Amino acid sequence: MTDSRLVGAWGLKSYEAIRSDGRVLKPYGDAPSDKTVYDADGNLGVLLMSSGREKFESDNPARSTPEEAKGAMDQMMACCGTYETDYGQGIVTRRLGKYGPGAYFHLRRAPAKA
Repeated sequence: MTDSRLVGAWGLKSYEAIRSDGRVLKPYGDAPSDKTVYDADGNLGVLLMSSGREKFESDNPARSTPEEAKGAMDQMMACCGTYETDYGQGIVTRRLGKYGPGAYFHLRRAPAKA
């Protein structure tokens, strides 16, 4: 079930990956730039970029060098998916898919605050 309290655009405070050995990684740096958009039909879109991304030499991204393009792709993640909310259980379930090399499907349950 979706809920209108979540509909809109949201940003991250931080992004951490916790490894099975307990190590905490910050793959997008200390202050990642993010936008997650939830709609009323249960769809979501995510764009996450690393803090400290290098600027392209040219103002036109179409004129980037192969190294600049690779660096930009290595420092960002974009995906879309669906979500459900269960405020009774305090959970938002996000089903995310990333398309392209290294494709994955991710199911994430996070606390929901009403």
